[in-house]
Amino acid sequence: MAMQDWTQLLNHANEAAASETWELPPEELFLRILAQVNKSKRDVLQDKYNQCRDPSKTAATRSVFIRVLKRIAESFMTALHSMQANRQLPNAAAPGAARSAPETMGR
Repeated sequence: MAMQDWTQLLNHANEAAASETWELPPEELFLRILAQVNKSKRDVLQDKYNQCRDPSKTAATRSVFIRVLKRIAESFMTALHSMQANRQLPNAAAPGAARSAPETMGR
């Protein structure tokens, strides 16, 4: 689920940047993302999101926030990919370890 949320956020940020609409991500998605970051960053991001929702804020303000969200999404996705790869390494070694275990025990 986390990877899907971050992918969706990154796609949204890329589209907002490409079209230069600087549209904020849907609140439901943003709240799911906030739940996945530490408290100090969560508070800052929530504050900036709320500021950008204010109609008096300029497109330039929203563009900065969208770019920040994009960088955060890229970082989180890199970390998630790395964690998945690390989980797969022990699993890939497990069948070989299981095959050698009976031989060792039989001696």
